[in-house]
Amino acid sequence: MKIQNSNYLKDVIEVFPCNIGKVFFCKDLAIVEAKQGMHVCYENTKDLAIKIKDFFGSRKFGLISNRINDYSVEILDYERFYNYLPNLVAHGITYYNTKTSFNVELEKKYIGVPLFCNNDLKYVFENVKIQLN
Repeated sequence: MKIQNSNYLKDVIEVFPCNIGKVFFCKDLAIVEAKQGMHVCYENTKDLAIKIKDFFGSRKFGLISNRINDYSVEILDYERFYNYLPNLVAHGITYYNTKTSFNVELEKKYIGVPLFCNNDLKYVFENVKIQLN
């Protein structure tokens, strides 16, 4: 489910369009919806990482990848992303098909913070928020 079609739209403070898709900023969450067919890596998310750092400053926050589209992720870049954003304390991935759920199983090995994965946006949203308290 797209964020703009969900109950979480009311929590969005800012929408940031970037080269990989859209990012919805809430008080303590960044929710990413990447474009179909993208290859998400550190090089093409630098503008996003800078925006996230500017938005949250030193406050702890969570990141949710709302995978409404199929795209690939450079899993070896997770460590660089987490090093740049040390106040990222929880990561969530919402997936909507079996292929993506298999990819998420592989990604789990490279994600350096508590990770919550499910095909239910509400489950992921609530569990990431718990880590922020």
